[in-house]
Amino acid sequence: MPEGAGKSNTSGTGVWEDMIGRTQDLDLISKFRQNIVAYTPNSGSTKKAFLDKEADVWITWLDWAKSNPDFGDVVSIEKDLVVYRTFNVVAKINASNEAKQFIDYLSSKKAQEIFQKYGWRK
Repeated sequence: MPEGAGKSNTSGTGVWEDMIGRTQDLDLISKFRQNIVAYTPNSGSTKKAFLDKEADVWITWLDWAKSNPDFGDVVSIEKDLVVYRTFNVVAKINASNEAKQFIDYLSSKKAQEIFQKYGWRK
């Protein structure tokens, strides 16, 4: 699991807390926490722990599974525990032409196809 202590702030930080915490069941949260075998600074380190067999399960975003289909099996969870995340891009005032072109690209059909391939939805 990403460590969540503020030393590293990845998109996976606290994802299990979002999932299990919404149950508001302190006993369940405590039991879940007891099954965490590794706290890592980022998703890459979590991937390594998973592949090195330190962990049997990796709670991560769908795009990791889509881009690495040979790692394991995607397991469906209860719909009320599914966590969705958004994707935002903000350009500063007077952004470079390259930045503006990149933002335009993100809105293109080609980019949408790539997003869909990795499990992202519009």
